[in-house]
Amino acid sequence: MFLPEYDRLFMNTLTKLYDGEHYEQRRRTKGIHITMPRPQLNIISGTTPSYLNTLLPEGAWDQGFTSRSIFVYCGTAADTDIFGERIPNPSHNESVHASIVTDLKSIHNLYGKFDWDEGSVRAIEEWNTSGLVPVPEQPKLLHYNSRRLAHLIKLCMVACASRGNSKKVSLEDYQAALSWLLEAEAQMPDIFSNMGIGGDSKAIDDAWFYVYQHFSKTKTPMLESRLYAFLRERVASHNIGRVIEVMVKSGMLKVDPVKGLQAYTPAGKKSL
Repeated sequence: MFLPEYDRLFMNTLTKLYDGEHYEQRRRTKGIHITMPRPQLNIISGTTPSYLNTLLPEGAWDQGFTSRSIFVYCGTAADTDIFGERIPNPSHNESVHASIVTDLKSIHNLYGKFDWDEGSVRAIEEWNTSGLVPVPEQPKLLHYNSRRLAHLIKLCMVACASRGNSKKVSLEDYQAALSWLLEAEAQMPDIFSNMGIGGDSKAIDDAWFYVYQHFSKTKTPMLESRLYAFLRERVASHNIGRVIEVMVKSGMLKVDPVKGLQAYTPAGKKSL
């Protein structure tokens, strides 16, 4: 496991390496002297929102390394062939695999200064002038937002390297990089929605009580838009419809339209 616990000293070291600062470390006991004048750090790792919630202290989102990370989230389960090792995978193509390995070896040897053509320079300057819109609004991404331009520049170089060895960023590379960044950022708020303890079951209980309180006070059904707004802060956006569906089918909520608009009243709360 790469990060079994949150170590501030280690995270500070990762931040220095990411920023390319001169790094030096000595170990007197074994005569070790490590010097990296221009380090470069690339990490691709995987985890779950619940583990991040356990690992990272609240203040970590205001500190260096997390703001230097691009979080890519997917809340849908992947279909896995349980006999995948016994049955040949028709989607696996040996020639494509060999080509990818060759490309990765070529990229590994790619270094030096990248240039930018006129179209890519103009496009990234326009995006910067616009205020880097659209800007993520999740409060925990405040410090991440200050480094979005740097993230895009690096993604432009990734797109350029994936296209060839020219080391000249084109408008096409910029457009690909921006689409990658915006696609990832659109899902980032769902990470924090899924970090809470209790998951969907707790969100269902809280939602039922929210509708119950509303109905007790107003004697009117709750509009679906209001229930969506409540759940948006507690579950991933793609799960909201499913949560409401579960509550209706389990008898916790009753569909009670208001002037043609979808609305709900509390029914008997049943265990799930």
